Formats: sequence, structure tokens, C-alpha cells
Amino acid sequence: MEQFKPTVLGRFSGQGRNLQLVRSGLVEAVNGRRGTGRRARLKNITVAGKTGTAQVARLPSEGSNTERAHHLQHHAWFIGWGPVDDPEVAVAVLVEHGGGGGSVAAPAAAVVFRAALRSGPNLGEGK
Repeated sequence: MEQFKPTVLGRFSGQGRNLQLVRSGLVEAVNGRRGTGRRARLKNITVAGKTGTAQVARLPSEGSNTERAHHLQHHAWFIGWGPVDDPEVAVAVLVEHGGGGGSVAAPAAAVVFRAALRSGPNLGEGK
């Protein structure tokens, strides 16, 4: 795992209430009972994120993604950050031809979150 000091390229100047609603939705996507990213959830640290599934090829109405040749299966995505209130880690997972973001990429993100949030000279210590 590589650690580096990020460079701020710009700041979002959106209205506070709108940003709060988006943030709340991303927290629910991981921590809500029916969230698509719930497989990225951690026990003791609240993380937030969004799953995604990128369609590689059009699917016939009677077929499923797993029935197609591997190179035609959808890409699985998860992107998120944690801890929610004092972010230390940002994670982006892309599993090419992996299927659904919630079923494949979110669990991989949980592994990265757990490893990152228990290691490093500054991680887990706050700012």
C-alpha cells in the first residue's frame, strides 16, 4: 500500500444543504440496511461510498451477466472514504469484468479500508 501527501487541486463550493444530502446518501449506501455498498461496512469505523456497475455489452433480456463470456461481463466499481467525519482514506476499486459493484467491489473496498485504517504513521490518529 502506497502512502502519499495529496495535493488539493480545487474545492467544491456547493451549497451546504445539498452537499449534506449527498453525503448522507453515501453514508446510507454503506451503512443502511438496504444499501448497495453494505459489504464495505466496517464494525467500528463509519465509512461512506457508492457502488457502480459499468455495462460492457448489451445484455439480452433473458440472459444474465454471469452467463456471458468473461470479456463481456460488467465491470464492478466502489468508491468511498473513511472515517466519514474525519477522512483519512479514500478508496476506489475497479474489478474489470467482475459483475456488480455491491457484490464484488464493495467487499474488496472493505479489505482495503481495514488494512489502511490500522496501518501507517498518521492513519487512525486523527488530524
